Amino acid sequence: MHNILSVIWWQRFVVKAFITQELSAISGIRKIHNVLPHGSGNLVLVTDLYDCTLQQVLAQSGGHGLPLAQVLEISLSLINTLGCMHQQDIVHKALSSQHVLINTINGDIALAGLAFASELDQELQSTQLPKQSEETLPYMSPEQTGRMNRDVDYRSDYYSLGILMFELLTGQRPFEAKDALDWVYTHICRLPPITQYVSTSTSRGYFKYCT
Repeated sequence: MHNILSVIWWQRFVVKAFITQELSAISGIRKIHNVLPHGSGNLVLVTDLYDCTLQQVLAQSGGHGLPLAQVLEISLSLINTLGCMHQQDIVHKALSSQHVLINTINGDIALAGLAFASELDQELQSTQLPKQSEETLPYMSPEQTGRMNRDVDYRSDYYSLGILMFELLTGQRPFEAKDALDWVYTHICRLPPITQYVSTSTSRGYFKYCT
């Protein structure tokens, strides 16, 4: 039984690695050059230098959000990267501040966390909550909860991006929840606050800019 599970895990790993390599030509995707077996595990060969995650950058802001110009720069970069992924019929499904990598020397931005990525034609509506890390639950789309009568498609990534942009502007996520089931209810039933009413200079500036 253990050997069967190991084979299944390895097959899934290879599929995900193949998807990542397939996307390597896209600007804004962390490049994987090779996947090599090593002992009881595997080695992933990457050469890009990213010394910080967006999660760490947000933590350094002290909960006040990032400057508006930086928010727009990051958002436009992610929109472009996601758009290129979707043109290849691949959905990310795990966009979060932890999976956005930043090179603080030159400002380059890359999208990581492709372990949950999949081809759109393989996406069917599930009745179960998919396995997600705790860090990605706050960004999960309603379709990913398994409680909606809808398949997951590219719009799921833009829902996650919207939550991330809210966090960039305000320094806080639009929702908080106690556990995985609470996150399911939150994403399906609750409405986010308007950034105008979140007390940060960046969000107020953004609201004034939009109006």
